[in-house]
Amino acid sequence: MQPLHERPPVTLWHRLVPKDEWNTAFAWKEALRGGAVLVFGSDWPIVSCDVREGIHHAITRTPWYEGARSQAVTLEEALNAYTAGAAFTEYSDRIKGAIQPGMLADITILSGHLDALEQEKPAIEIQCTICDGRIIHQG
Repeated sequence: MQPLHERPPVTLWHRLVPKDEWNTAFAWKEALRGGAVLVFGSDWPIVSCDVREGIHHAITRTPWYEGARSQAVTLEEALNAYTAGAAFTEYSDRIKGAIQPGMLADITILSGHLDALEQEKPAIEIQCTICDGRIIHQG
């Protein structure tokens, strides 16, 4: 799923799908409660590939209307969906999806704590990106 695909009721999708079905859309929290593996991605160039934006939206999501079920996830659940969940669904969780000795890892170092992504305008910058053991971006 792509967190940035979920939007308040202003899109063509919301006009075509009956309101009584809206609670079944983008049901991230309910999928987790039901035992599903939640996987997040970006679907770039349709939406931003910036994971910070996706995590922010996933954890600050609000119900579309009064009485709708909340589908926001925790910071830990969102991080897991972008990392371990994605590795699991491509059958590579033995070599990716966690920072452990012997695992493949691309690492992004941020300017602050991930809790900042819960704020309305998160001020957290990318300091460094390491891929295949090499620094490919330094800000």
